[in-house]
Amino acid sequence: MYKINFKLKKFPKSPGVYKFYDRSRNIIYIGKAAVLNNRVRSYFSGAHDSKTEKLISEITDIKWQITPSVIEALILESNLIKKYQPKYNIREKDDKSFIQIALTAEEFPRLISIRPTEEKFKNVKLKKVFGPYTNSTSVKEILSIFRRIFTYRDCKENKFRIYQKKLSPCLFYPIGLCSAPCAGKISKPDYLKTIKQMTDFLEGKTTRVISSLKKQMRNFSARKMYEEAAIIRDRIFAFQHINDTALIKRERSLEQYKNIPTRIEAYDISNIGKDFAVGSMVVFTGGEIDKAEYRKFRIKYSISSNKYQNDPEMINQIITRRFNHQEWERPNLILIDGGKGQLSAAIKALKNYKLMIPIIAIAKGPTRRGFKLFKNALSAKILLDRKFLESIRDEAHRFAISYHRKIRNKSLLF
Repeated sequence: MYKINFKLKKFPKSPGVYKFYDRSRNIIYIGKAAVLNNRVRSYFSGAHDSKTEKLISEITDIKWQITPSVIEALILESNLIKKYQPKYNIREKDDKSFIQIALTAEEFPRLISIRPTEEKFKNVKLKKVFGPYTNSTSVKEILSIFRRIFTYRDCKENKFRIYQKKLSPCLFYPIGLCSAPCAGKISKPDYLKTIKQMTDFLEGKTTRVISSLKKQMRNFSARKMYEEAAIIRDRIFAFQHINDTALIKRERSLEQYKNIPTRIEAYDISNIGKDFAVGSMVVFTGGEIDKAEYRKFRIKYSISSNKYQNDPEMINQIITRRFNHQEWERPNLILIDGGKGQLSAAIKALKNYKLMIPIIAIAKGPTRRGFKLFKNALSAKILLDRKFLESIRDEAHRFAISYHRKIRNKSLLF
């Protein structure tokens, strides 16, 4: 016990892995800690359950290994347990509680978290499995960290094929959480290189990952692909400063994605030549396209004024008609393709229903390439990425145009 007490005084206040040994110099338990000193000392103070007391009674020596972060401690712990199979770690093992990270055997692989006993993973073809890990929260953190750094796909195959057929990425691409191999935004060799870097990291080969990234950065710089080189530079920085809560401050971050309103409704008008004027309503639920909630509106001719309505009046009409349907789920944010006039028209429509909903109008200007936001008071503090907002606006525009063409083409048949 004197030897252990002496070592406890030397334990570092750093993240890492600790190993308990018995009299035969066998490793009997491996654990990880955010602060090694605090975690290991806790074993030798206070009361414990019978299982822990038995473990403590067999400890004759302790060794540790410092890691740059808790995430790397988690990975090192898993790899060491797999290598040494300590008896107290094995006794704890329960397939229902342990979680693993798996690499799928798809053309463009993805990393997913799995539990071996879960039925939904029975038919998923896997190429490689990492773990098991005892902390599901840490596993989720690893995968969210990887997505912020590497922006790989995590969609299921059926969704991937839909966007691949459209040659258009989902909203994870503009907010920087997917490299969009479905739409050809990244080549297959480059995508697989990214996957290799992630799997190397999970195997504890951090030095190899950094070396590979630096080589990539030099290659991009030599070819004067400075934007690509900057992305790799940020990845290197992230790995060198990795920690539990945040890695790299980027405009299109995961935190921003978490702050996206639950239900967003976006509206647009298509009225080429004033004939067959239509309005569209597209819906995004949790940041994802929700086509089941899309709605189309045929603009009604204004009999009272005996004239066609202008764009703000049409916006007022479709917002009014939309909120006549009180059974439809209420949005957390309304986006409108237009400027001050369209914003005022939407606000006026909502006042008739005494509704208080954040509204943002996106003005494009005469070239349709501009980007200027007009907000009501409720949306003043809502900050969303420009590309994300443009993606929603463009989807509303696409849906309106497709409906306009459909009814126009139908009219030409008669």
